Amino acid sequence: MHFNELSDAIEWILLDECSISFVCHILDDFLIVEPPCPTPPLDSLCRASLSSMILSFKTLNIPISASKTEGPSQIIQSMGVILDSGKMEARLPEDKVGRIKSTPCNFQSRRSPTLQELQSLIGTLNFACKVIAPGRSFLQRIIHLTRGVKKPHHHIELTTGFYKDIEMWKMFMDQWNGIGLFLSPLWENSDTLSLFTDASGSLGYGFFFQKRWFQGQ
Repeated sequence: MHFNELSDAIEWILLDECSISFVCHILDDFLIVEPPCPTPPLDSLCRASLSSMILSFKTLNIPISASKTEGPSQIIQSMGVILDSGKMEARLPEDKVGRIKSTPCNFQSRRSPTLQELQSLIGTLNFACKVIAPGRSFLQRIIHLTRGVKKPHHHIELTTGFYKDIEMWKMFMDQWNGIGLFLSPLWENSDTLSLFTDASGSLGYGFFFQKRWFQGQ
């Protein structure tokens, strides 16, 4: 807990004192992000922020692992996920994609795995959710099965809902290439798009989009 509080303090220093645009960390792993500069070289702001961060660490006598220090780059691996700001996508390394694809299949014929085995499945799928955002909806019932079970060797009887969720995960895996797009923080709605639809069971349906429309029975 105290170790993470120290990392939180370092993050505050980088944001407020070094004026770095974006900083996040998981324990002692830090990721900083800057927008491209309007004039070449495009990564000059990133280089300046990286230098500022390294200088701050040295001033605070915080050791830095040179072998783990990367960037600036548009493609960087952080927390096991490859971030590509050029394509605006996050993707998993191929070895992790293969392991994640095979894991749900191993449970399709199981009836009562141990708590430890089910927790391993949950950990694998939860990691995949970093890139497959819809997957979280099909993970909650699996997590719920582990509640109240304390011993790793205790067996858990699987439910119909579990197998349905596993089927959804298998479909995700079969059709998924290990890539997820960065989602915009701004969400459009019907008013901003000028997009409206309506339907009636006896009359038909209608569609309106920015002064264009059609209807049908």
